[in-house]
Amino acid sequence: MKPRVEILMSTYNGEKFLAEQLDSILAQTHQYFVLTVRDDGSKDGTPDILSRYAATDERITYCVQENRGVVGSFYWLLKNSSPLSNYVAFSDQDDVWLPNKLERALDVLSRYDETLPLLYCSRVEYVSAGLGHLDDSPMMVRPVCLNNALIQNVATGCTVVMNKAARDLLLEREWPPQVLMHDWWSYIVVSAFGKVVYDDFVSIKYRQHGGNVIGGTVSFVSDYRSRIINFLSRRRKGVFGCYDQAYSFWLGYKDELKGESRGIVSQFIESKRSFLSRLNYLTSSQRVYRHRFIDDVLVRLLILSNKY
Repeated sequence: MKPRVEILMSTYNGEKFLAEQLDSILAQTHQYFVLTVRDDGSKDGTPDILSRYAATDERITYCVQENRGVVGSFYWLLKNSSPLSNYVAFSDQDDVWLPNKLERALDVLSRYDETLPLLYCSRVEYVSAGLGHLDDSPMMVRPVCLNNALIQNVATGCTVVMNKAARDLLLEREWPPQVLMHDWWSYIVVSAFGKVVYDDFVSIKYRQHGGNVIGGTVSFVSDYRSRIINFLSRRRKGVFGCYDQAYSFWLGYKDELKGESRGIVSQFIESKRSFLSRLNYLTSSQRVYRHRFIDDVLVRLLILSNKY
């Protein structure tokens, strides 16, 4: 029997692009799935669109609840997902999935031990609101692992597919308020106790528009300008807040962390003690890193100046 996938989608005022996303999910080559949608208190026609689609396809169920924000909404979806599903996939409301997105993810994951927590993620195609091609997300040139997960999220949520073991792992503990994004937290936890599989395959058209909660940037000038602005203004999202998120992870999982994973997290936490400890940390082989060179340089400066 083909593996059963439960797709989890959180919506909020998504009427403009939602139907196109739903159509792309229904057109998947892997058809053995259910789609569970939680609407996060939309004020537009999003619930009407969900009602119309649910009435025509029994695989779609939805509920409309109070606004919790994207992290709270996806956490609720994960907690209420079926433990009988073989896999769980995250979905945004405004992208377009390529037809073989699920089939590709399941094929890749099938090559690994299913008893190990596994999280699949992939590259995306950046597109305009009208689906015009802008660029493809960059390939990863360094390992996708815990050293990276503590300081950067490369597991773009709308590409994530995880097995049952990963789902169960993520639900062992309540998520702390320091979680920055649902996909980022998933990347950290699975990196520490399982395996994250990054695929160079482009699996979705990832819309860039004003309504994105978090979107990619594809213009070289605007990209690096935003990075410098983030560095100077100390915005909460992005690099800032990473230490608080990592510290909450340490508090929740330090008794279970073993070997190299324990060393990676504990050294990052301990780096806050003094300037000398931070200086020593930056020479450690277990230090955190980001994939782009300029990003990694900025992270080192942030750590050295104790602004992380």
